[in-house]
Amino acid sequence: MDSASQGHFVTEHLVQQLHLRKFKAQIPVQGINQVTKTIHYAASLEIKYRFSNWETKTDCTVLPKTTGMIPVTFVNSSNWGIPEGLMLADKNFNRPNSIDILLGADAFFEVLGHDKKTLPGNYPVLQDTNLGWTVSGKITLAAPEEVPRKIFSHPQQ
Repeated sequence: MDSASQGHFVTEHLVQQLHLRKFKAQIPVQGINQVTKTIHYAASLEIKYRFSNWETKTDCTVLPKTTGMIPVTFVNSSNWGIPEGLMLADKNFNRPNSIDILLGADAFFEVLGHDKKTLPGNYPVLQDTNLGWTVSGKITLAAPEEVPRKIFSHPQQ
C-alpha cells in the first residue's frame, strides 16, 4: 500500500503466475526526480482477503518490478513483542522479498483499518488493514554502519 501513489501496480511475474489477461494501455508513470516512463500494459485484478469477506477490483499497471527487495536485509523482530495470533498481512515481513502488488492512494483508505498498535520501545507500528495487520515504521538495523530504514509489509501470495 502506498498512500502517495497515483496508480496501482502489479509485476509481470504475478500476472503470468495467475494467468491474468493483459490489455494494451498508454500509462505515463512519473517517479523520483520527475522521471517519466510510459507503460504499455495493464491488468485487472480482483483482490480478496482470505480471512474475511473483503474484496476489491482494480486495474493495475504491469511492470517488470514494482520496487527492490523490501526490507533490504533480514530484520530480527523476535524481541518486538508482536502479539501471538495476530493475523499479519505478511508473516515473513522481516525477510527480504519482492513486492508483487502495490496499491495506490485511491485504495489506501479502503484497505486501511481503524485499529493501530504501538509496541513498547522503539519499534514499528502495527496497523490493521483489510489484508491483515501490517508492520511499518523506522527501525535500527543491527550493524552500526547501517542507517535506519523504513520497512513495509506486503500481502502474501
